[in-house]
Amino acid sequence: MRKGFVVLVAVLAVTRVSAECKFDKMLRVVYRNVTPDVDGTGFAGQPETTYRLGTQYGRTEEAPDLEQGIHALIAVSGPDSWMINLLTKKGQHLVDHGAPYQFHAPVFWSEGMPESLRGLEFGCELAFMNANASDPPEPTVVEGDKVLRYEMVAGEYRVALFVGLKDRKPRAVVVTQGEKVVYGLRYDSWQDGLTPDLKLFRPPEGIKLEEVK
Repeated sequence: MRKGFVVLVAVLAVTRVSAECKFDKMLRVVYRNVTPDVDGTGFAGQPETTYRLGTQYGRTEEAPDLEQGIHALIAVSGPDSWMINLLTKKGQHLVDHGAPYQFHAPVFWSEGMPESLRGLEFGCELAFMNANASDPPEPTVVEGDKVLRYEMVAGEYRVALFVGLKDRKPRAVVVTQGEKVVYGLRYDSWQDGLTPDLKLFRPPEGIKLEEVK
């Protein structure tokens, strides 16, 4: 699959996050890449969805990429994980033989980003910025929405997180290098406290799976 192994390594990587980052109930986040050079009408600009529950359960699903014939789904129920193409109904099953079995969902999985940003995960954004922001958050207005802007410096990058002024839910993440925006992410929705559904963290029925040693 296009970036399956890269993403799977990222979501299973052990990172250090704030103790405030907990998932006693299920979290669902829908987000999209809005970096200036990304075509918002193409596959790269389509929404992705991530679920988290506890430390062992996770799920990430991309939009269908009809040109490549891929509809990617990654499901994790530690120590098991599955990479699945929902269009072909085929996938791979992996077992993590190490410990601890923890699911992580970094906002940045690119190898080019500094190590210090690995703790910025979906669902842990505010806890991470509270621990790492260089200054107290500043209130501002973005597209008519009253938000707080958190900012930190990581190497040559400046990272800004925008959260709702009242609900404290993430609205966007913007990364700049000098004057250039090198990454932009917009949240379509951020829902926590959802009723757990363990079926989400297993492969759907009818998938032909290959065992990966």
